[in-house]
Amino acid sequence: MSSLSMLLRCLLVPLQRSQILVPSTCVAEVVPYSAPMRVAEAPPWMLGTLEWRCESISAIDLDGVLDGQVGERATKSRWAIMRGVNGEAGTDHYAVLTRGLPRLVTLERRMVVPESVGELPLAALSQVRIGGQLAYLPALQYIESAIARFPTTAVAC
Repeated sequence: MSSLSMLLRCLLVPLQRSQILVPSTCVAEVVPYSAPMRVAEAPPWMLGTLEWRCESISAIDLDGVLDGQVGERATKSRWAIMRGVNGEAGTDHYAVLTRGLPRLVTLERRMVVPESVGELPLAALSQVRIGGQLAYLPALQYIESAIARFPTTAVAC
């Protein structure tokens, strides 16, 4: 097997208080911050909905899903539009609040070191160290199932 096939292109996505590492194909687009429309009776991590490409998508604070604490939005916040992996209604795409722009990283297996932590949040598969930085590998199916409990309404363009 060639060394090129052993490389994985990922995005290191800065959240408000932590960061996640996802395959680059998971992020459809990064857009400027705009205030979401609130969703009634939603948990604090469900920030609301956004209109994106004539579609109403859920907007979440992934730090809030990971640790239960929703903080203040950073001054250079953006939305990372994620592609859904679950195939559940309402999670074809969703927006994750970021603290700046995701960074493209090309990784080899040896560059990703599992970090021993206590109990992981349900929304994380593991925590890893990449070149001295900690990042969560998010449990995207769990996150999308949580989002699907709060359906959005269609937007007509």
